[in-house]
Amino acid sequence: MSVSWTKEQQQVISLRDRNILVSAAAGSGKTAVLVQRILSKITDPEHPIDIDRLLVMTFTRAAAGEMKERIRKALENALFENPEDEHLQRQMTLIHTAQITTIDGFCGYLLRNYFHLIDLDPGYRVGEEGEMKLLRQDVLDELLEAHYAAKTKRFEDFVECYAAGKTDNGLQELILKLYEAAMSNPFPLEWLEECVSDDILEKVLEAMWGNVRDDLQEALALAGEARSVCTRPYGPYLYEEALEDDCCMLMEMLQTASREDFDELAAMLEQITYKRLSAKKMPDADDRLKEQVKSIREEEKKLVREIRDRYFPDSWDNVQKALLYCREPLRELIDLTKEFMEAFSRKKREKNLLDFTDMEHFSLQILLRKEGDRTVWSEAARELSAHFDEVMVDEYQDSNLVQELLTKAVSGWSKEKNNVFMVGDVKQSIYRFRLARPDLFMEKYKSYTLEESDHQRIDLHKNFRSRDKVLESVNYIFRQIMAEDLGGITYNDAAALYPGADFPLEESSCATELLLLEKDAEEFQDEKEARTARELEALAIAQRIRKMVGKEQVVDKKSGEYRPVEYGDIAILLRTASGWAEDFAEVLMDQGIPAYTASKTGYFSAGE
Repeated sequence: MSVSWTKEQQQVISLRDRNILVSAAAGSGKTAVLVQRILSKITDPEHPIDIDRLLVMTFTRAAAGEMKERIRKALENALFENPEDEHLQRQMTLIHTAQITTIDGFCGYLLRNYFHLIDLDPGYRVGEEGEMKLLRQDVLDELLEAHYAAKTKRFEDFVECYAAGKTDNGLQELILKLYEAAMSNPFPLEWLEECVSDDILEKVLEAMWGNVRDDLQEALALAGEARSVCTRPYGPYLYEEALEDDCCMLMEMLQTASREDFDELAAMLEQITYKRLSAKKMPDADDRLKEQVKSIREEEKKLVREIRDRYFPDSWDNVQKALLYCREPLRELIDLTKEFMEAFSRKKREKNLLDFTDMEHFSLQILLRKEGDRTVWSEAARELSAHFDEVMVDEYQDSNLVQELLTKAVSGWSKEKNNVFMVGDVKQSIYRFRLARPDLFMEKYKSYTLEESDHQRIDLHKNFRSRDKVLESVNYIFRQIMAEDLGGITYNDAAALYPGADFPLEESSCATELLLLEKDAEEFQDEKEARTARELEALAIAQRIRKMVGKEQVVDKKSGEYRPVEYGDIAILLRTASGWAEDFAEVLMDQGIPAYTASKTGYFSAGE
């Protein structure tokens, strides 16, 4: 059965000889078109390539495995139709060694093939997470113990500045956070030195004023929002005068922040006075709208207080002195982090252990070196650059600077060829806490053109997974909350999801539901005494599942036909799995509903 591709999907499949960024929304058939692009390159009637000439890097092993399996099945089908095709026969052999893998998997490939270039013992093993955690802690303990014994003034001042409470756990956490931030950069030692460069104070102040202006803009937006509620039908129109005064006051503060006049803005924040909301009766005003305005104004006031307390605790002279005093403790923190980095690396080498950051950084050492401000590619990089016909990166929004440089090193620079294919969706970026850099995606999103060019962007906004009603609800919610400063992109018509699949069942039977659980509801009275609120929530879900299974209809993935809902069609997404997943699974199984959850409890949660 032939697949009918959209115009944009066909572009993803067929465009060649350029760098391509695909902004692929949820449910847009991203994996299907990526697989089809790979197949089209392998089976091109004029210029077919071998599958091992492609480098495909995905975010998880499961995604890499699924993609390899899809390609294998498609090759099998093609070979069934053309059993004498020697090229296809060759691809079936090469698929097993093709570089369709994770970033870590590709780094492992580099280390296995080029370990001699960096004097690495090829008998290394990758340490388990728990093992590395223990080793890291041992190194930290030894490091701090040695410095406590030495009793240098700079270290004692550092402890005085940064150690909160009776333990030095905060110091250890600080060193580890800085270490992780440094290791997410291609050249960690250089990055650490930049943290204490001569212009660091200017950078700190520049960032501070930027934050102050952003926060004042947000407070002004809140005041404006409260004013707009006042002008609605049945709105508390007499409150508008006080809110207009708020807007004028915040505008004046913004102008002062733009001039970066510290003492003047500090004085304004210290002496701020708000007009009281009118106490006159408004018989036509809705009480709920009154409360809404008061609530928004309280948010505005709270934000202004936070600006004052966080950024303007003292006079400019005293703040300058404090910033200058911070240089030495900061220098000590940087030096301690460097010492930790060196000691931790030494311990790992002694045990012939690597962690995933080691694999990335050793791979960089294989591929490049730094000469002043220039990055010079190695012969290994030249060899790989000439070998790979295209470099494909999935989930590009979750890449970091190290992975970006690795990709660049093995792309087509040696042949002066644009051949990097990146696919992702900044709206689905969830790994910033792991130091992913979604701004890399956004830089290309803004600079790549939608027209034919060497650096082209293709937007896949049609969703083939969900009905109109689901997409309408999702679009409605995210239009309200997602903007450039929250989510990295403004959720407008260009970012919205559009239906791409036809569902013959009536839409009226598929409306989006919102289940509100009232703890005092009659149906839970018998259960209330014995269950927590979390368990009652699971019970409500169990009751809804019972109404669905065997009664409502769902499209079967294999046949494409409708069939009754089964338990395996249902997934429960939680804000956090820890604690919740086990409780939900237990309640569901008590109700006779088979449930599975991947638990992370294990070695470190055991009593032993």
